[in-house]
Amino acid sequence: CEIWKAIKFEFEPVDTIDK
Repeated sequence: CEIWKAIKFEFEPVDTIDK
């Protein structure tokens, strides 16, 4: 799922999200 990505993006919007 990429739901965590949306949440994490709100906390720290970065382009290094590769989990």
